Amino acid sequence: MAKKNAKRVSRKLQSRKKKPPVAFAKKAKAEFLKQLKASGGDRIAAINASLDLVPFSGEMSAAQHAKRKTLADLLYKLGDTVSFPLPKHAEMRAKFLEETHHPGKFEGEPAYTPYFYEMMLDGGGEQTSSGGDRFRVSAEDRDIFPELKGKKTITIHVRDDGFVIAR
Repeated sequence: MAKKNAKRVSRKLQSRKKKPPVAFAKKAKAEFLKQLKASGGDRIAAINASLDLVPFSGEMSAAQHAKRKTLADLLYKLGDTVSFPLPKHAEMRAKFLEETHHPGKFEGEPAYTPYFYEMMLDGGGEQTSSGGDRFRVSAEDRDIFPELKGKKTITIHVRDDGFVIAR
């Protein structure tokens, strides 16, 4: 009996976490992409401009507050997942890709290895117990290097022979 009650309560809680209606989500995504293009790839500016779909006022009803919160959650998720490559990203990618095609410490590694290695030299990343540096992969990193899609972290190791490897 207790298991049935627990399942029923669990289903009730899950049913309260409603996804935004599909039409609203499509409209929000279209507005976000429009604002992202207008802002030149500035994700925060695009999110803030897109929030105007549900304007804020001091006298909002509870339903309007809920809709605005749903919109904000959706926009933040889009801001972290939508890819928006810019011309400067192509130049940067080409530069790092070139470094991996010549003999040297990046030879045969993915193009993002020298990119994160430079960050490591600047003190970025966090030390791991295995002696490498771990970096969180951001949306901008994914814009530059599409092959990072689906990866959350990258770890850079410098081997004893001087070669730099990414995992």
